[in-house]
Amino acid sequence: MSKKTTYKELKQRVKELEAALGDSGLERTTILDLQPHHSVIQSLDNRVIWANRAAFESVGMSQEDLTGRYCYEIWPQRTDPCPDCPVVKTVQTGKPQSIEKTTPDGKKWHIRSYPMRNKRGQITRVLKVTEDITEHSQTVETLRESKRFLKEVFDAIRDGISVLDINLKIVRVNSWMEEMYPKEGGLAGRKCYEVYQNRDTPCPRCPSLKTIETGKVHNAIVPFPSEEDPTGWIDLSSFPLKNVEGDIVGVIEYIKDITRLKQADEALRESEKKYRTLLETTSEGCWIIDPELKTVEVNQSLCKMLGYRQDEMIGKTPFDFVDDENRKIFIEQTSKIPDTTHRSYEITLKKKNGQDLQTYFNATTLRDKSGAVQGSFAFVTDITQRKKAEEERDHLSVAIEQAAESVFIADRHGTIQYVNPAFERITGYSRKDAIGQNPRILKSGKQDDLFYKQMWDTLTRGHSWKEHFINRKKDGSLYEADATISPVLDKSGNITHFVSIKRDVTHEIELEKQLIQAQKMESIGTLAGGIAHDFNNILGIIIGNAELAVDDVPDRSFAKECLDEIRSASLRASALVKQILSFARKSLTERNPVQIIPIIKDSIKLLRASIPTTIEISQDISCEFDTVLADPTQISQVLMNLCTNAAHAMSEHGGVLKVTVKCQGIDNPSLTVKNVKTSITRNTFYKR
Repeated sequence: MSKKTTYKELKQRVKELEAALGDSGLERTTILDLQPHHSVIQSLDNRVIWANRAAFESVGMSQEDLTGRYCYEIWPQRTDPCPDCPVVKTVQTGKPQSIEKTTPDGKKWHIRSYPMRNKRGQITRVLKVTEDITEHSQTVETLRESKRFLKEVFDAIRDGISVLDINLKIVRVNSWMEEMYPKEGGLAGRKCYEVYQNRDTPCPRCPSLKTIETGKVHNAIVPFPSEEDPTGWIDLSSFPLKNVEGDIVGVIEYIKDITRLKQADEALRESEKKYRTLLETTSEGCWIIDPELKTVEVNQSLCKMLGYRQDEMIGKTPFDFVDDENRKIFIEQTSKIPDTTHRSYEITLKKKNGQDLQTYFNATTLRDKSGAVQGSFAFVTDITQRKKAEEERDHLSVAIEQAAESVFIADRHGTIQYVNPAFERITGYSRKDAIGQNPRILKSGKQDDLFYKQMWDTLTRGHSWKEHFINRKKDGSLYEADATISPVLDKSGNITHFVSIKRDVTHEIELEKQLIQAQKMESIGTLAGGIAHDFNNILGIIIGNAELAVDDVPDRSFAKECLDEIRSASLRASALVKQILSFARKSLTERNPVQIIPIIKDSIKLLRASIPTTIEISQDISCEFDTVLADPTQISQVLMNLCTNAAHAMSEHGGVLKVTVKCQGIDNPSLTVKNVKTSITRNTFYKR
């Protein structure tokens, strides 16, 4: 597009034309003809005096045809002057006039009129210059539309745009900046650092200053407080603004509000810091692997568990830390990574020193936003001690299950939750019968309410209770037990359960009673031994005197017979006294061949005097060979014990005590003398 003549240029040319016209008409005509615009000299009544080539060629008429015609008859073909005719206004005012007209064909014209004066200064004619500005107008409109569009874009951008001059004074800003920094009278004319940063001088790191100094684009992230957020941050890019000659006349600042991004970045850093802190301070091992199963990160806890440094584990796969048997577990579990989210399993790892480490893996698959697998993260827990505790617990459970003592566990309200087999065997209650019941099902009534109150008071204070119980079995029979009941406390010291361990001491109580009886017998034996010793001394005197008296009486006399009976009875009494002394003194016995029948008969005679008369003694003594290897005293003791027990069994109603002596052969080779003694000894404690 050719360059259009400005109003100032045209005015200057007219002055030059007027000067030229004054010197030479030829020069004047030539200059006006050369003008590209329509140049017409009109009279004061609007008649054409002269027109240049561009004017008369535009209407297809010659110079002669135009001369003398009214201009409005030609342009724009009217019968009277236009109401806004500039020529008329110039004649009236004596001043140049200017208007724009649009012809019916759509063209736009710029019409200017200049007064032409004589030497006396009087207006004698008018020069009218008409310029076709259709194209120029379209260009201006296009530029105006483009300017409007650019302004809308300029204001629509939701980032800040600020135009500054060479002194950092604001020339123009977009709407975003006006909204962020509302100032009365606008932002234009103010210093940017005064408005944006509340400073009196520019920031030393100001990118706009650097752009002005270097002519290059500079960028910086700087604080950018506003009324909405005093802690705001921006990403500021400064671009040089140059004139036609290339000199820097200012800068354009592009301001990106990154407050939220900065906050998000800070939150991310804080989150990462917390993540790092958690990763490094947790007692759990943390293990991160990539899609190729290579280790990308481990924490110190895991390194401590295995005895490796972090750099020794990075890049290795989990298969490098297991034996062949556990490798199969890892292969199975890692193959599930693409198809699962969480996986939990136990596996034994190998420490650097070769020892086993029993662990529990709680693994999670890592994915990106699209769902693609990025690896796996696992918490690793050392369960070696827990495994040992489980083994100990299993051993304890087996021990409790196989213990001879009765064990039951009740909750804090006394409801039975567990019983061992010994409980079932001793009480007669099956596990099904006992669980859910209260221990009072064993209550026999032999202990009063005060006994149980003291027990519960002790237990609820957190102390153990040891006592002797008389309990009742399921069949109603009684049994005696020594019990220890202990409360089970949690970490807070609260009672959660009670454990009872009872030992059936019924047989021991019976043995204790027998022991007491034996001790009584031992005391009686000691007493009897003392009496027997004195009695034996008396018998010695009787026997001695009887033997002396026999020598002084005639043979076959009644007195001699009486003395012989006295001596014989005294000798038997002396033998019995010796037996009593032997039993009481626990002296060693000596076995010799003796005839058992006389011993039995003498014992029966002695027994007759010691049992009630309501008991009849019957003898069945028929034995061809009565010689045995024994201690006569023990034989007499055994017989006396057996008969005494039998007599006690018949003490209330009387009866017949029958003593039978027979020869008996032993066919069972396993029956030994020791077994016979044991059997006889036990029989001495029971009534027959």
